[in-house]
Amino acid sequence: FPRERSYGVQSYDRTHVANLSWNYMVPDLTKSESGFLKGLLNGWQLSGISNFSSGIPIRISLSGDLPSDAMQRAWFGTDDVMGETPGSAPTAIYTCNPQTTNTDVGSKLLDIGCLSLPTFPNTGNFMPQYYMRTPARNTHDLTIFKNFGLGGSKRLQIRAGAFNIFNQAFPTYNIGFNDLDLTLQTTCNVRVLGVPNGAGGTTDVCDPQGGFSFTQQSLDNFGKIISKRGRRIIEFAVKFYF
Repeated sequence: FPRERSYGVQSYDRTHVANLSWNYMVPDLTKSESGFLKGLLNGWQLSGISNFSSGIPIRISLSGDLPSDAMQRAWFGTDDVMGETPGSAPTAIYTCNPQTTNTDVGSKLLDIGCLSLPTFPNTGNFMPQYYMRTPARNTHDLTIFKNFGLGGSKRLQIRAGAFNIFNQAFPTYNIGFNDLDLTLQTTCNVRVLGVPNGAGGTTDVCDPQGGFSFTQQSLDNFGKIISKRGRRIIEFAVKFYF
């Protein structure tokens, strides 16, 4: 268990988080004696909350033939190996930063061309050397209040609020949703047929020295943004203070 396999950015890490809340009582816009103008122009109030945060860390691991128990025994002499996730060693090799600037549904956030597979008996990076995350996100809420004086301590307040006012959506990952295709399926290049299985029969065995490849499914879809989450919510309310 190399110690390097136990260190890395936690899945719940958000390197930067900033929350801003504000409230503004708009000064009276008229001193007219007209009750209509006072009711229309005076008594306005604005309130808002803005959130800015770094994206969610992306951790990828191999699946398919390469990280199977049989291959881990071939690589390490045991299948009790800790990789990027439990039981997923060997790991991928990063030849460049796979992160792109794409953010649209159907586009690829990660480029599989920056990933390759180790040759026997080598392994890839214990932890990615690149700062891979989902896109940074920001949301803004705004509420507008209108207060009507009704004499004494009584007043009527009408409010309209918009949560996520700009209707922004972002891909979510690793907190119950999988809006990214992070499947790195591998397949064995060379198989030896008819190997005795020790029980009177035969089986087909992968020869790790022949190498491994990504499946066509992974080549076509790895890193693709499947969906994004987020919506604008509008709320109307009336309050009576007395």
